[in-house]
Amino acid sequence: LILFGFIGFYDDYQKVKNRDVTKLEFVLYCNPPKTTKQASLRFAKGRCYHVKTANQNYKQLHDLVYPFRPLRPFDEPITLKVKWVYPWRKSQSKKSRLEGMIPCDTRPDCDNILKGFCDILQEAKYFKDDSQICSIAFEKWWGEIPRIEVCLRPFLDFEQAE
Repeated sequence: LILFGFIGFYDDYQKVKNRDVTKLEFVLYCNPPKTTKQASLRFAKGRCYHVKTANQNYKQLHDLVYPFRPLRPFDEPITLKVKWVYPWRKSQSKKSRLEGMIPCDTRPDCDNILKGFCDILQEAKYFKDDSQICSIAFEKWWGEIPRIEVCLRPFLDFEQAE
């Protein structure tokens, strides 16, 4: 089973080419994983391990975000905005599908998704340590086009923009 099919893009080609940016935005067109590393933790015979599918999802997501990493990791306080859009459920009514997107209130929890996603971004060298994240916004939706939208900026950029 392949969860991820299409890699996203930057809005500005020059940012991809140089990869030395102060603002990073990209979209991954894929089915966001429904399992998290926290949820896949199992204990057996006195040992702790992760379920194989969760590790595969984690690795695939890492492989998708890796090409968009900056040339140098952010070394300042940062703001992270993430939008996770799942494909419509088969049980979703046509009326609600016409609304465009509706909030997703099912598992996995937002905080568990973010923990794993921030770990992936840190491993891919987007920032030195996830403690640098001073402000975070996360949205989880049902929608027509499954995707993960990411925006990473220095913390002061958002303060000045608002």
